Parts: sequence; C-alpha cells; structure tokens
Amino acid sequence: MNPEHIIIYDGTCLFCNKLIQLIYKADKRKKFYFTTNTSQTSQKISGTFHSDFSTMNSVVFVSKGKYYIKSDAVFQIALELESGWKLLYGFKIIPRFLRNVIYDFVAKNRYRIFGKRQYCSIPDAAFASKLLL
Repeated sequence: MNPEHIIIYDGTCLFCNKLIQLIYKADKRKKFYFTTNTSQTSQKISGTFHSDFSTMNSVVFVSKGKYYIKSDAVFQIALELESGWKLLYGFKIIPRFLRNVIYDFVAKNRYRIFGKRQYCSIPDAAFASKLLL
C-alpha cells in the first residue's frame, strides 16, 4: 500500500486528535491516511525527506511526493477535502510568517490549553483501518 495523502500528527495531543477525527469524518472520498509523529511509518517517511517529523511541533501533510508543515499543511488538507473546507484555502493569502506565528503559538501551548493523553485514541474500527502504524 502506498497512500497518496498522509497526515502525520501528535497522537498524544487532545486538540490534534479531535482535528484528525474531524478530518476523517469530512473525508467523504476516504483518501486520507493518518499516522502519529512517533510511529514507524512516520520515521520511514521522515527518512525519505531527510527530516525528523517526530521533533517538529507541527502537523505534517504528505501528498504527491511533497510534504507540508504548519499552516501550509492545514491549507493543503483543506484543499483536498470536500465542500466548505476548501474555503479555508482562501486564508492562504495571509503571509506565511503571520499564519505561522499563530500556528506556533497554538502548537507551543496545545497541551496546556487542550490537554494531553498518554496514547493516541482510536475512535472506531473504520478509523483504525486508515491508521498507519
């Protein structure tokens, strides 16, 4: 299996988990796959890009041989989703450094604001089939 769209996220972050579940539900064509930033799959993908995704304070979106981080990842994911989600892409006109200041603030404070789990939660069997270990 070689999924075209992979989202790498912090599996212990409650905020990240909720967003991943939201994306999973919005993904009507079921083209997204998910993995945590500490998984073997993430490490393997990191190696192909000569990066270390486990130390990034960011969601990573891997698509069509490229990877996107921070606000660019969010916008690329929104672009791939159906219906109103594509409208988020319009905010990409905001300069990257400004978007990422906000992104970095939320990322830095996500555990304090939203909480943390010891392990990634898997809501159901259907989601489990989209999880790359």
